[in-house]
Order: sequence, then structure tokens, then C-alpha cells
Amino acid sequence: VDSFENLDTLQSSQKSSFKNLGIGLVSIIKQLVGTIIQKSEYRFKLYKNGYLALMASPFVGLGPGPYSGDDSPFHRREIHNSFFDWVLNTGILGGFSMIALFVWSAHRLWSKHCYSLFCALMTIGLFAQFHHVIRHPIIWIFLILCLKIAEMKDMDYNFKTANERI
Repeated sequence: VDSFENLDTLQSSQKSSFKNLGIGLVSIIKQLVGTIIQKSEYRFKLYKNGYLALMASPFVGLGPGPYSGDDSPFHRREIHNSFFDWVLNTGILGGFSMIALFVWSAHRLWSKHCYSLFCALMTIGLFAQFHHVIRHPIIWIFLILCLKIAEMKDMDYNFKTANERI
């Protein structure tokens, strides 16, 4: 009989521990969601103020520099999104050019079966949605190397097929 009472006590303490753990996890999730919403609201303010700044020169942009702001445009804040910051700097024409270059590069890597480089490019593209990384030379060096590797793979394929015809 004693062992059954000990088992009941153990089971009720485990239930209590799981309940406390559940309450703790719910609290952490609520804090996390609240933080995400708060950060998102701030990011959308930067987007809106960046858009308002872009309207001063929509086709060719405003040139290098941060032009968004916390409360209004032109308060020297970056948008923290490579595409939006690039459009703000180079205008709609520069934005279309950047998208075209990215899409063409991704297509070239995929069509040349450079899947790992394609995935790396997609990862950089995703990361760039939350940071202004396109201004860093390493991004451009990476892009040039990816395209050069795809070109060399194409040249190697053409060389092999030419030798097979001989």
C-alpha cells in the first residue's frame, strides 16, 4: 500500500512540474511574439519613411546614404532591407536592375547545375531582406565568383562535348 501512495505522490508532482513548465513556455512564447510585433512595427515605420523619401527622386534615387527615419524621412536611418535601401539609393531603375541581376544569376547557377552555389545565393538573398548587406564588397565578390564558376562549368561541358565529336 505504501508503494502505491508513493507512486500517486510521484505522479502528482510530475503533473505539477509539467504544468509549471507549460506555463513557463507560454510566457516565453508571449514575450517572443510581443517582441516580434514590436520590432515589425518599427521596421514598417522605416519602410514607410523610406518610401516617402524615395518620392523625392523615384526614378534615379537619392544617391548613397541612409534616408529613412524613425518618425519621418531624411533622418539618416537605414531601412535594413537590401532591396529597399538599394532602391532608395538608385531609384526604381536601379531596383529593377538589381532584381534582374539577382534573378539572372540564380537562373544561371541553377541551369549550370551549381546547386550549392544557388542555395548560397538564395541564403544571401534571404539574409539581405533583414540587413543592408549589398553595399559590402564581399557580396559582389561572391556573386562574381559564382558566375565565373558557372561559366567555367559551361566551358568544361563545351570542351568535353567538342572532344567527343572528334
